[in-house]
Amino acid sequence: MTNWAKYSFVGVFIAATIAGSQFLKPRYSETPAQFPLAHSYDQAASLSATGDAPFIASRADSQFALCGPYDPPVSTAFEEQLATFSTFASEPPVSLSSAIPARDLPGIVKLEPERDVSETETITGHCSATRIAENWFLTAAHCIAEGHDRLVLKAGSEQLSSFSTQRVEADFAVCHGSFRGTETNFAHDIALIHVNDDSLSQLADVPIVSWGATRETFSRSKFKSARVGGWGLIEYGGDLADFLQKEELDVASIDDDRISLSSRYGSGPCIGDSGGPLMVEEDGQPVMMGVLSTLGANRDGRICSGNYLARYINLASHRDWIEATMSVCTVDSRLCRRF
Repeated sequence: MTNWAKYSFVGVFIAATIAGSQFLKPRYSETPAQFPLAHSYDQAASLSATGDAPFIASRADSQFALCGPYDPPVSTAFEEQLATFSTFASEPPVSLSSAIPARDLPGIVKLEPERDVSETETITGHCSATRIAENWFLTAAHCIAEGHDRLVLKAGSEQLSSFSTQRVEADFAVCHGSFRGTETNFAHDIALIHVNDDSLSQLADVPIVSWGATRETFSRSKFKSARVGGWGLIEYGGDLADFLQKEELDVASIDDDRISLSSRYGSGPCIGDSGGPLMVEEDGQPVMMGVLSTLGANRDGRICSGNYLARYINLASHRDWIEATMSVCTVDSRLCRRF
């Protein structure tokens, strides 16, 4: 089977063909010019399965068109369950991955949205996701907001080519209702992916990670650095990683919706790392506080090199949505499907 990957710049689409793990380097003339570090321009940090219609469904018959309804409907039948989840969301979660330090990125898996374009060809996206509950993974909405035939999770080994790597097909997914891609500068760029009970045995080695709240106030004074990683490009224009890449970056700012991390010595997340976790450690316990959304350009207008910012969606601001969505979809998954 031949795999193809395409990824998009804001306003410029660059195609990259997977052939022997080699990527075509875009000409510099195709790269947006001279964006300073503080410029509002951001590059979506994913290798998307298609580049023709980002952030909208491109096939009406796709199971994952728009990755599920924007917001599951709430009826009075779910008020008690939602109240329970709301109460839980007000308290810092108990760590469920205490044996694995934050530096090892517990709970992370590779996410590959797939679409069949013929009997012998499939186009594949490249992102990451993190397990936050028994049946639930968290990722970036822009990774899965297009139409797909399958959402595939690869788990069980930090090396994708290992015989231990398990292929797990997701059941359904739901994007945040306020996500509008470039229209709102990637605000609310989060989505939930559900796997059914029959797939849980394949995920036995993937721990559930605590997320969304620290016991101390989540601030730069308390948390000066964070651990991040993924299987994205080793360098811009280079190959996708086979081994999970892990790095520690400095926290540049913490806002209501975003957490910005600064690269270290020109190193940091790159294209294909979207949806990956931002993890901090508190009292020896890992806590996931962000999901990778976008990458800023350096002073030369390039990404994945030099001094640049990686921007993560702040999970502390989205706990209510995440808990309510998991609650509603668990009670009746029909409310969260588009097929």
